Amino acid sequence: MSLNHSEYKETALKYFRDVSESKYNELFEAAKADICNRVISCEQLEHIENTNTWEVLHDELEQSVQNLTFSLLQYHVDHQNYFGRYENIFEFVNAFKMKDYFFEQSVTLGHATHPMTKTKLGFIPKEVLRYAPEFRNDVEVIPLLCRKEDVVSHGVNTIPKSFTAQLQAHMEQHHLNIDDYALIWLHEWQYEHYLRKRQESLIDTGIVLPIPSLKVSGKPLLSFRSLHVPAFDCVIKTAVNAQATSAVRNVSMASVTNGMLLSDYVSKIFERDYPNCFIQKDLGGASLNIEPHQNKLSCIYRESIPVESNQYAMVAASLITKSFITDQFIIFEAIEMIMAHQDINFETAALKFFESYTSLLIDATYRLMLEHQISLEAHMQNTSIVLEQGMPARIYIRDFGGVRIKNPSIPVDNTTGLITDSFQDLLNVFTHAVLYNHLFLIIDVLGKHIDCTELYEVIRKHIQHINMLMTPEIDVLQMDRLPIKSLLKMRLFDDGYSYQYATIRNPLKSEAEVCGKQ
Repeated sequence: MSLNHSEYKETALKYFRDVSESKYNELFEAAKADICNRVISCEQLEHIENTNTWEVLHDELEQSVQNLTFSLLQYHVDHQNYFGRYENIFEFVNAFKMKDYFFEQSVTLGHATHPMTKTKLGFIPKEVLRYAPEFRNDVEVIPLLCRKEDVVSHGVNTIPKSFTAQLQAHMEQHHLNIDDYALIWLHEWQYEHYLRKRQESLIDTGIVLPIPSLKVSGKPLLSFRSLHVPAFDCVIKTAVNAQATSAVRNVSMASVTNGMLLSDYVSKIFERDYPNCFIQKDLGGASLNIEPHQNKLSCIYRESIPVESNQYAMVAASLITKSFITDQFIIFEAIEMIMAHQDINFETAALKFFESYTSLLIDATYRLMLEHQISLEAHMQNTSIVLEQGMPARIYIRDFGGVRIKNPSIPVDNTTGLITDSFQDLLNVFTHAVLYNHLFLIIDVLGKHIDCTELYEVIRKHIQHINMLMTPEIDVLQMDRLPIKSLLKMRLFDDGYSYQYATIRNPLKSEAEVCGKQ
């Protein structure tokens, strides 16, 4: 099966009316080169041989190219419209009275190393433009009432009284008792493509009652099926039965249960002993407890990050994204704010930024791992940093789907394999998510302008300090090579939860003098 490339081009030129066909072709070639480079890098790193990756994953890679072209077009249009009008992206955010959701929507290239960074199998081209976060369109979430006995609910419902009153009035108008029903929120795509087109019998038999007239608008976040809902001042993580990157984005009952339980558990640890480290908590959720709909008609409520007027809550991935205001990395704009406020040069400001950032992140992950046997998957998509005058002030980590726990006293649902008896499993999450897919990516950007050996030394110093207080089973600073997840190999061979790992040379080992990943 081949993608219809002419359909993508036609859709793009209709959507971006001021973009020429030649510009489209130029950016398509740029997107193709980017994805090709990612594939080659993964094949080399993961030692993938005798496998025609493009043939096996043809549709996923081709769609990643096409959708990345859309993202590059959006960046081009934004740069054309706003370049020179503002000093930096922060001034732009202030001018348009945006919140932290803007930074979630600014990550043009998506996942920094994944070849299928923009894959959304199940979406036609116009739906990518409608629902992907970088195009900044509002997306509706539809309330779905389900018979209470058919729903598994956990935690608190964050819906405000004003909406509850509207819902109550609707129920009374239709002679229904609201106490007989529980509420699940559906992404509008899931409502149309899963419920209405494929499972209409659920509506006809009265098992579920969608109320599209009471839909509310949300701002799609970096994970497009998670939406900041201004009317409720919370995030609703919805189920979308479509494949993005390399997984179908449904919401399992285990995710609902574990997200709420672990959010509360780790939050209490942070509040007690970890200054300026926080969990962006899952507050509750609900799932229709009828097979095969349990993970497709489900949702999670997540809290918003509180900020003061002079602060910015930014998903970490946005820091290594280019600003369409200045065409430089957003992290450099933050560093320039530090330079101006503290009257220091670039290198000093960059080191201060990275020192503060690393201290927060290593405390929230490595220290937690050693003290409590919980390894958070704090890569750049799961972490937000609150900046104040450019400096990292607080860190927030979200999403417990990929954590590993070596603490049998925590009563989690182990359906998705969170519990382990191996410290190596905890360490693998840390080296892959926190080091390789977070701090080392920041060093890749900062290292273009300052000596990256100094930056690696910052990480080493913080880990050494924690090691002096608690002796780890395995000392990451003495490992010759670091394990990282083989994302492409796992997709090629469809390994599910049985993770495979490649390794890179460890730049944190004392005698190592290396910049970048090898």
